[in-house]
Amino acid sequence: MKFTRFFLACATAGTMALSAADLSKVTEIKRWSPAECTVVQTGKAMTVNMPVDYKTGEKKYPVGWPRIYLLKLSAAEKDWSKAKALTFKMKLEFTGKSAKQPIFLQIRTQGPKDAKSIAYSPDIKGLVNNKTVDVILPLDKIKNLNNVTAFGFFISEQRYKHGDNVKFTVSDFKLINK
Repeated sequence: MKFTRFFLACATAGTMALSAADLSKVTEIKRWSPAECTVVQTGKAMTVNMPVDYKTGEKKYPVGWPRIYLLKLSAAEKDWSKAKALTFKMKLEFTGKSAKQPIFLQIRTQGPKDAKSIAYSPDIKGLVNNKTVDVILPLDKIKNLNNVTAFGFFISEQRYKHGDNVKFTVSDFKLINK
């Protein structure tokens, strides 16, 4: 908890410099690959709508994983090695009863000896319906941060009832230096 308060204080006070990676353009929706969801640009933010539909998902997994990923990062966006945490703003809006963990974030990295990307899914804590929160995700457990190959959001439909809807708006992606 002290770790989170420290970074929140530093991020809001503006006393820490950003890392080398520039994430200022990651919310441009044309760069994202949505599946089983829709996305719209809302100024410098993007709003993602993920309807829970047990019948129209992928053929093998009708109750699946609506998702949206940024799969092609620029050279300036790939190196997170100087970062201690990823921060962004998120407003969650849902109908029905929210799951304990309503939305997942996945960060994929790849090392020089890895044949495939390695996926990490840190918990997004503190989300409250209809309230914008500052999310701070420590990156200390993630390997190969010098080569982030993708990141994105997804939900697990099985945690919701058919017909529920999960919508969220994200903006202000930044990295906090070590």
